[in-house]
Amino acid sequence: MAFQQGLSGLNTSSKALDVISNNIANASTVGFKGGQAQFADVYAASLGIGGASQVGIGAALSNVQQQFSQGNISNSNNPLDIAINGSGFFRLQKNVNDQTISYTRNGQYHLDAEGYIINAQGNNLTGYPIENGVTNRSMLLPVQLDTTGVNPLATGSATTNPGIQTQINFDDRDKKSLTSATPNNLAPWGANSSFPPNNLNTFNYSTSITIYDQKGNSHALSMYFTRVGNSSATVPAKNLWEAHFVLDDKDVTGQMLAGANTTYTGVPTLEFGADGKILTTGFSATNTITSTETIAANLTNGNNLGFAPATGSVTFTDLNGNPVGPYVEGVDYTVTATGIAYPGTTTITNGQGLIISYSASANPANPALALGSNFTLNTTTLAAAYPQFAQLFPSNVPINFENSTLFGSGYDVNKLVQDGYPYGRLSGVSVSPDGVLQGNYSNGQTKKIAQIALVDFISPTGLASLGNNQWAETAASGQALVGDPGTGNRGVLQSSRVEDANVDLTQELVNMITQQRNYQANAQSIKTQDQIMQTLVNLR
Repeated sequence: MAFQQGLSGLNTSSKALDVISNNIANASTVGFKGGQAQFADVYAASLGIGGASQVGIGAALSNVQQQFSQGNISNSNNPLDIAINGSGFFRLQKNVNDQTISYTRNGQYHLDAEGYIINAQGNNLTGYPIENGVTNRSMLLPVQLDTTGVNPLATGSATTNPGIQTQINFDDRDKKSLTSATPNNLAPWGANSSFPPNNLNTFNYSTSITIYDQKGNSHALSMYFTRVGNSSATVPAKNLWEAHFVLDDKDVTGQMLAGANTTYTGVPTLEFGADGKILTTGFSATNTITSTETIAANLTNGNNLGFAPATGSVTFTDLNGNPVGPYVEGVDYTVTATGIAYPGTTTITNGQGLIISYSASANPANPALALGSNFTLNTTTLAAAYPQFAQLFPSNVPINFENSTLFGSGYDVNKLVQDGYPYGRLSGVSVSPDGVLQGNYSNGQTKKIAQIALVDFISPTGLASLGNNQWAETAASGQALVGDPGTGNRGVLQSSRVEDANVDLTQELVNMITQQRNYQANAQSIKTQDQIMQTLVNLR
């Protein structure tokens, strides 16, 4: 029997060396999962003999089990190299027409000629398409990169924060103004005969921003600020600053509206309080409302809210623009005024936490100024005054100066952004940890393209190896459990990363030495049995 036992030992040691050699050979294979040879002892079946007297007849290879432990994560320069940090598998489809499914941990992908994301064998990575920001989870499809560009958007057309948002600190130490005595006086804006202004003594400070029309063409909008009021030592300076606007070397100040919901036009003027913070022109919830501001009024049943002048009409609407009343306690509402004059006293009942948005006409105390912190470029009158701008801007362009300040510090533009952009071409892609594939475009915009899916199994060791770092589902593995990265037991994704093989090369070399010793020992047992047999043959 020793021959059979020794031979089985040679066979199992040889198989173990095969597994170890395969692990070592794939130590640099991305996403490779090392195998482990598992053995079992073998006994001859016999009747009527107790287990204590049984002698085994050797060993056998019972299983080669892959170890699905996490491999190290390494950097890559390819944004479509994606590593799974945690459990789970990428789901692959043979191609667009062949829906043969396999699974892999190797996240090395690239684009084919049609924009599909494929691996080295040409299999398609699958996920859920995203259309207009909505993930379509009706079916898993091969992920295709949308290589079409992003259409331009005209400034003022965005659904959130449209127009220009700017925050400027004006230098309160600058004493030049329109009404100052020499040498601090400024010339009136009308002294300019061409634009950009040929008379630099008509303003204190200027800045500019690029805006875009609906075809994506850029236009330069310059803003010039002039201090208004007497800055002499005996007469305190008024905290008023006129704003003049020049679009493509055309003075468009006359096409500005004071606020977004009024037809009053005038020189847009910023007003600052004694603390240097911008005012929305003296709005008060406890007294008479005379100008533009938004407040959070804490009104209780029976309190009165005054409007001046005491003529005209006012309507009340909720945040969606629908008429409301009676007011419900604990609910926020918006009060929107219509017309240019308002009733003297309005009683608000059951209104707690009432939000009031008030759009004013000219300040009654100074009708020559359009006071406020929000102004609007009226594109209708702009096109009438300058035909070259006709149909370029489909919407009025709001200009917001909220949170601007008048401090004793240098002029500083803290914020200057606008919502428009030109046509953009696809310039790159990125993948978020939760698997969202996003396109990055040359105009700075981004667009979600697809949601990459990850698959988990109850028993990953039951998967059948297909080669090329791919596995197939079997009855032993259980059905594929599809979900988003980061959900359930699924890991998260890391873009521009790859998962190294989980092979510990040092451990494998030690295992190789161990199996070599086992092989030599089994060979020695066969040699010993041969010597015993030779001794029996030599008996006389």
